[in-house]
Amino acid sequence: MKTNIGLAEQDRKDVVNILNTVLSDEYVLYTKTRNYHWNVTGPQFNDLHAFFETQYTQLNGVIDEVAERARALDGSAFGTLTEFGQHTRLGEPPNSSPSAREMAANLLQDHETLIRHLRVDLDTCAVAITTQVPVIFSPASWNGTKRWRGCSGLCCTVNN
Repeated sequence: MKTNIGLAEQDRKDVVNILNTVLSDEYVLYTKTRNYHWNVTGPQFNDLHAFFETQYTQLNGVIDEVAERARALDGSAFGTLTEFGQHTRLGEPPNSSPSAREMAANLLQDHETLIRHLRVDLDTCAVAITTQVPVIFSPASWNGTKRWRGCSGLCCTVNN
């Protein structure tokens, strides 16, 4: 049975594509955050280790939500590292061992980048969809702003 929620077929497919791109971005951010959780060192190890764990736990929920929304629109959710790597809009430098300060700054930059992309994605969806946009892009997708506002002071005080 075909999904009929009042979206033209191409609009539905376009939204699924956007959701899969967001899913790729969130998964790369999750992986980077988890990596930093494992590899952070320095005088603020305990604080950052716990902070990064909170971050990747929240991101895990966002990832699941985005994937389920792509499926709810009768699409397929990406599920391989290859797909995530090919479709993400975030960078991931290989073989880097940043300082604790650089880790926090890198993640803050990624959250800001993702928020800028989400704003464009939201505008793109709004062209074809009016009532579905709030459902597809829930406030959970925008938590990066809140998550990182609390970090701004930490980023300035993190020692190498």
